[in-house]
Amino acid sequence: GLAWEDGELEFHAHDHAADIEYAADAVVLHVPALAQTAVPANPAFAFLGAAGSKAWILPLIENPKLLFLGLAAEEIEGGLFVNDEIKLTLTAVSGPGHFALYTVDGFGQPQVRMNTRDGVDLNDAVIVVAGSHGHYNWAFSAPGCYQVRVKASGTLVAGSQFVESEEVEFFFEVIPIETQLAITRSGGNATISFVTQDGLTYQLEAAPAVTGPWTDKGAAFLGTGRPKQITVPLSPGTAFFRMKAGAGN
Repeated sequence: GLAWEDGELEFHAHDHAADIEYAADAVVLHVPALAQTAVPANPAFAFLGAAGSKAWILPLIENPKLLFLGLAAEEIEGGLFVNDEIKLTLTAVSGPGHFALYTVDGFGQPQVRMNTRDGVDLNDAVIVVAGSHGHYNWAFSAPGCYQVRVKASGTLVAGSQFVESEEVEFFFEVIPIETQLAITRSGGNATISFVTQDGLTYQLEAAPAVTGPWTDKGAAFLGTGRPKQITVPLSPGTAFFRMKAGAGN
């Protein structure tokens, strides 16, 4: 969020559910494993990476299991800035991968607002209108921790004075899909234990050799973020197990 306080543009992070505001650098914004997806084959999405490669996206369409992250200037009154416009500019990103901010138009084509894959310059910016609240797709190309630096600027109606905020950092943690299985054997059964990740779909598979062929064992199920145990009857011979996990798989 952006506010106009004591003659300065200021950033904050606003938790709408709890109605609490935090300093920009006082929060870590989580991008959970459920946000992991694949880059579309459409060449227009190449700014996210190679087709089929992994990307983690907080979408502009609300998903109750993902952070619904917007850009807002609801605390800025209309008439303070020329055309009621405040420019939010990306200045730097530090992290293990690339960052992009974009929307998708009615024809399914992306409208890229910020993208570090081609460098960071003055074109990496969004116009935020005073009193408004809008949403975008927030995309990251690799898991890990990111520091996203931004600043805001605008021209005041009074005196046509150009004003610019200090740079601030927002912190993101991008979490990969990871499934570590613990397997114990008791008699003719194997008990497979692991911790699920909320919102992911899981499917246990088994094979007589590590090279396959792999077949489903039981039905797919939805993760809840809690530990889970699965008991599987064993047949004579060697058995290998793996757990496939993904968003909506």
